[in-house]
Amino acid sequence: MIVLKFGGTSVGSAQNLKKVAQIVLQTDKPKIVVLSAMSGVTNILQKIANLTYLNQGNEASIEVENLNMKYKKVIENLYNSESSCEKANILITDHNDTLLSCLDSDFNEKVEKIILAQGEIVSSNLFQLLLEEYH
Repeated sequence: MIVLKFGGTSVGSAQNLKKVAQIVLQTDKPKIVVLSAMSGVTNILQKIANLTYLNQGNEASIEVENLNMKYKKVIENLYNSESSCEKANILITDHNDTLLSCLDSDFNEKVEKIILAQGEIVSSNLFQLLLEEYH
């Protein structure tokens, strides 16, 4: 068993995600794949968490929308099938809803962890959809 870990720059664009997929698919050994959040996403999520802590929900929701647009651009260039694009867009909508629900919550350590975890959750799920498209 091997562990393949890819950092934010490695998964920071559609082109890079496709390169990572090729590496993963060409590795014959049993493997665990670990992905970071896409490049820059953790900083945006930290900003969202900080704004939420400061009760600046309007500013935080703007950052959520900016992140949403970033993901949509990646989706446009990542998948070949309409089905994969639809699944990815549903994923991003769910992610967006999760973040927006956090903005309406009383800020605490749990809310902060939920916000910050979204980067790895999204990159991993988008990557899974990409691998499914190759099979």
